[in-house]
Amino acid sequence: GGSFLTITGEVRRLLHLVGDAPDFEEQRQFYLDYFQVPVDQRGMNQDPDMDGVPNELEFLYRLNPSQASHFQWSTMGGIYSRSQLAIDYPEANLPDDDQYALMEVTVPKNTRGVTIDLRGADDLDFAQPVTLTAIQTRSLDADFEMKTFVFPTSTSSQTRGFFRLVISR
Repeated sequence: GGSFLTITGEVRRLLHLVGDAPDFEEQRQFYLDYFQVPVDQRGMNQDPDMDGVPNELEFLYRLNPSQASHFQWSTMGGIYSRSQLAIDYPEANLPDDDQYALMEVTVPKNTRGVTIDLRGADDLDFAQPVTLTAIQTRSLDADFEMKTFVFPTSTSSQTRGFFRLVISR
């Protein structure tokens, strides 16, 4: 069976989990047992430590679901001109010399059978999705890497943009 989860915090922090991976549930149960999460608080949407990060994300990011954490999985990378991006990220190849928004996402190197993707849209309901351009991946440590994406529409031609981290298994 599949599952679906949406976390809404700041507008730029939306998440969806869908699908199943082989042995994923067994790994997840071992993890919840290890951290002694009460049986009635083991749902993927539940947050026994009340830190705003549900069990499913705590598992994926190797956090303790019984102890509050302050892990920041995404950051707004800033607003850059095309000329700045051409120097730091020549692979971005953007069409004009305007301003563009960057988003940086920390992802585990071992995703335990799930796929992690970042999507964008001009509206909060993601009715008209926009393909984000991945412009860099760099290793942070043995377990995590930082992926940098650019929103393909310049900030002058749109008033707002939204990012959504999509995790599927």
